[in-house]
Amino acid sequence: MTEDLDRRLRDTDRRLRDLDHRIDDLDSEHQSLKSKFGYTEDLDYELRDIRSDISECDDKIDKVEEELGDRIGDTEQAIKRLTQHVRLLDG
Repeated sequence: MTEDLDRRLRDTDRRLRDLDHRIDDLDSEHQSLKSKFGYTEDLDYELRDIRSDISECDDKIDKVEEELGDRIGDTEQAIKRLTQHVRLLDG
């Protein structure tokens, strides 16, 4: 269970990094086009909006990772307690 969760979190982080790189590429392309064609306020607004959305997603993922880490720790503790109870009952 923990391995699957870790794999999913790594995959999500990778996808966020990929999106961030794509945003950086778009930003570079936007700056290039802006220098060629002049003022592009609408594109600036859209780019800021996209970056804001990614930032919010990143914050949400951080919170989910923290919460899942806590839950995994709680679950591991519960499993240890149950294992000890079973050993006592078997003894």
